[in-house]
Amino acid sequence: MKKGLFFGFVFAAAVAAAAVFFVKHSEEAGRYVRYDTGFLPASFDYPAGWKLTEDKGIVQKYKQAMMVGPRNEDKTFSAAFTVIVSPTKEKGGLFSSVDELKTHNLVHLFDDPRVVELSSRQVGGAPAQDVTAVFERPPFRIQGLPHKTIPVKERMLLFQKDSRLFEIRYSADQQEYPKHLKDFEHLVASIRLKSA
Repeated sequence: MKKGLFFGFVFAAAVAAAAVFFVKHSEEAGRYVRYDTGFLPASFDYPAGWKLTEDKGIVQKYKQAMMVGPRNEDKTFSAAFTVIVSPTKEKGGLFSSVDELKTHNLVHLFDDPRVVELSSRQVGGAPAQDVTAVFERPPFRIQGLPHKTIPVKERMLLFQKDSRLFEIRYSADQQEYPKHLKDFEHLVASIRLKSA
């Protein structure tokens, strides 16, 4: 009798654990959309409800997918994830290495950036530089929107795979940056790179 009760308890615990896993997995599956259009040599998950746009350079050789999320509380800035792929210099691109790309981004893309974190990690099986910077974006002069300087926090994961340079970026209003960090980490963990 005790043996049957013990196995019944073990079975009930296993069913409960499976149910919790299924519910969590189902909730996560509905929370993200899989990007796999063939436009970029990569696939990844991004938050459902975010607006996707794809673009390519006319003068510079690059392709990007940008996912734009909700606006900040002041309605002056939208959170965004961007995946950019460009060829290395030997294949007609602008930069020979990840270091050149990082220097260009920090010097030319932001007004007076302050690097708050610099580390390394693996992304899609490749070593990546993980750079987080804060800077101020000048106010947009659009009628109906407040004319306020926007403190922005941007994270860039930069890496090379074969003869391509990858940038995975997350930018948001500095105050609201933590809101979508988990979604960004999910995108990074879900990325799968395709062969050239």
